[in-house]
Amino acid sequence: MTAERLELITRRQCPLCDLASASLRQDATARSLGISEFDVDEDPELLRHFSDRVPVIRYRGRVVAEGRIDASRLRIALDALRTSGRGEPDDSVTAAEMELDQG
Repeated sequence: MTAERLELITRRQCPLCDLASASLRQDATARSLGISEFDVDEDPELLRHFSDRVPVIRYRGRVVAEGRIDASRLRIALDALRTSGRGEPDDSVTAAEMELDQG
């Protein structure tokens, strides 16, 4: 069985991306999730959608976090998505993330 994977969309020489990567690796390990990392500048489709949003973390096709990644908010969003079941792919902020922004 293949482990589920988180997608980390970054770019080179991006300090926020480096911080997001470190935080994500801890959370992924704790949840037995793999990580696939993509450079936004090497993929025209990713560049079109995420150029000004990196770092971007996606799980099951949904954006979990972007920009300055808060580790505790990332954990909450991942937990909410894992328990909610598989959703449709989406590149917008998740419902869990929007609730955090309002709270």
